[in-house]
Amino acid sequence: MHRLQQRQWRSRTKRCLKESTEFTVQREKKVRYFYRRDFPLGRLKRVMAEHRNLVRKSPFSLIKYSPEVIVSILNDEEEGVCVKQFCYPSFWGRMKEHFRRSKGFKSWRAANGMRARGLPSLKPFALVERKDWVGLRESFLLMEALVNDQEMDRYISRGFKDLEKKRLFIRTFAHWLDGLHKMRLYHKDMKTCNILVSERAETWNFHLLDFEDILMDEDVNRKKLFRTFLQLNTSTPRVMTKVDRYRFLREYLRLNPVVKDPKVFLRGLMDESRRRGLVYVSPHGVVTETIR
Repeated sequence: MHRLQQRQWRSRTKRCLKESTEFTVQREKKVRYFYRRDFPLGRLKRVMAEHRNLVRKSPFSLIKYSPEVIVSILNDEEEGVCVKQFCYPSFWGRMKEHFRRSKGFKSWRAANGMRARGLPSLKPFALVERKDWVGLRESFLLMEALVNDQEMDRYISRGFKDLEKKRLFIRTFAHWLDGLHKMRLYHKDMKTCNILVSERAETWNFHLLDFEDILMDEDVNRKKLFRTFLQLNTSTPRVMTKVDRYRFLREYLRLNPVVKDPKVFLRGLMDESRRRGLVYVSPHGVVTETIR
């Protein structure tokens, strides 16, 4: 049954890469478009034009602006749209893309793979890839923007109204992470700034960011789990005490006992966390602290 479910998920994920009732693919000269049928090409081009105009005239209003990645959030048809542009400023960087899937392509596939598995995820609208004689020049991922949600580090920095709510948050997040791993989904950069938190009454939804770092059909072994917990531990604000962090680890291992020696695992995790230190983003900016 499990293998049959995995095959079904893979099949549903591939629909975003070809003509189907939900998606369409189109080429125009050196540009290739993958997009949802409910997000027509005319709207797609309009949003991209707005993004380029913002990059050219108001780079200070962008969410992120670096040589490799540019991110903007736009309002189109009374809906928030996030545009993530992947750039390749160096010749050798572009040459490497001949031998691997582009970050935009991996993001598009992973985002739709999350939805095919029924997990809460930002809705992907479109992928655009532009090439020239060298190869891939740039790619754009267009997706839903949840403007009222917060990255987890910022959300945790606000604190919780009482201890009961904090413990419920810890249990809910542990169950979500366990479900992610049991579906054989692994995020290579599981820092709290790459997780959006949506608070809904007495529960929460979690949405992964940086889809290009999601690996599908990937078993999570001890080594991968250590890396995940290290990334989470070194990016979680001190609002979460050592007891809270231990409670989170214990709840996860109760659900998914992949570690045979929890004490050794925890000792190694704390030693490496102390070496790296704590880095997260609060409402007041970037915070860097030592871990004792």
